[in-house]
Amino acid sequence: MQSECTAPPVSTSQSAQELLETFLSITGRVEGFLYRCRNDRDYSMLHMSEGIERLCGYPASDFIDNRRRAFSAVIFPDDLEAVYTAVDQALATRQNWEIDYRLVHRTGKPLWVHEIGAGVISDSGELLYLEGFIIDIARRKRMETELGETQQKLVAANAAMMQSLADREAALAMTEAANQAKSRFLAIMNHELRTPLNAIIGFSDLIRSESYGPLGNPKYSEYVREINEAGQTLLGIVNSMLELTQLNSGKRVVQIEPLSFDQVQRPALAALEGAAAARALRIEIVPDSGAHLMAGDRSCMVRVLQNVLDNAIKFNRREGTVTLALERRPDQGKIAIAVHDTGAGMPAERLQEIAKPFAQLDGSYTRHANGLGLGLAIAKALLAAMSGTIEIDSTPGQGTCVRIVLPEWRDPA
Repeated sequence: MQSECTAPPVSTSQSAQELLETFLSITGRVEGFLYRCRNDRDYSMLHMSEGIERLCGYPASDFIDNRRRAFSAVIFPDDLEAVYTAVDQALATRQNWEIDYRLVHRTGKPLWVHEIGAGVISDSGELLYLEGFIIDIARRKRMETELGETQQKLVAANAAMMQSLADREAALAMTEAANQAKSRFLAIMNHELRTPLNAIIGFSDLIRSESYGPLGNPKYSEYVREINEAGQTLLGIVNSMLELTQLNSGKRVVQIEPLSFDQVQRPALAALEGAAAARALRIEIVPDSGAHLMAGDRSCMVRVLQNVLDNAIKFNRREGTVTLALERRPDQGKIAIAVHDTGAGMPAERLQEIAKPFAQLDGSYTRHANGLGLGLAIAKALLAAMSGTIEIDSTPGQGTCVRIVLPEWRDPA
């Protein structure tokens, strides 16, 4: 699989349909496929990219309106009920679903896939159809097995070490093997997801910009936009997961310097102006009249504030307010940046969970509040590297306040 996304030569005389078919052909070369289907027991396909043939050996045309076979017929029989359950539960709570299961290849061989999907809801609340992306994770499963076997060996080696000092070198070797297995696993995940996502984003950008002529039917523009947005979202998730892994491994180095409120809030807000405008939110900034300085890494602090603001924007009500203010704690030698929103708020029992990886502030599925809940986990890890903390207060029905707490800057002289 190529690591760079380069557009093939396309004649300017190609029709919009030919351009769309070219794009679908490109997605067919990656180890996965896009789909749109009805919510029935067969998952009757309305659209499916040609990548299904690469994965299962059956052409996409076989599945459209169940012409030759239903998609449910190629799901491994033992996994079918789990797929039904995952989709039904997600739809009932208007969430995305993510599930690993097996498909049956034309040769009869089972293969592992990972599906990310969602229900598309009309403005009136009606479920229109299901859509998503399915990728081959056979190599990932092999790496998980290898990692699990290595970890089991490591546990056994650690137990033996307690009985004999002679086993110490073997235990250290097994620790290194586990770390190497984890690194190989992350490298494969990086390649397996980034490569097809870059292809999808790159070619959908090419079609959306109509570089080789107009698309014609406005539906094509709508589909390409949705494909591009979905690809950008998935790529952001992959990047966040890799960043969180680096932070947890202690590889991120910070440079502590004096920071003012404006040095942090201005670039953080600039990156989110479009998202705030799309929801008609009012941003209120309480200026720091005392020119107080906090001790932190500038790039890390901008990222932390961006992640906190992103949640305040996504989970706010339309035409709501986001307020930023600096709070001094002279008795503690600390300074906090407080971010208040006017969203739905949370019950107290959820406050201990939402800064953990894959926790979400709001379980409901909406167009503007998706993601895996990694933003606050990354913010918490970055703050820990700067001797900082994150505090969250919330009242259901009134909103949430997230405070980013750092030491106050003290001149070393």
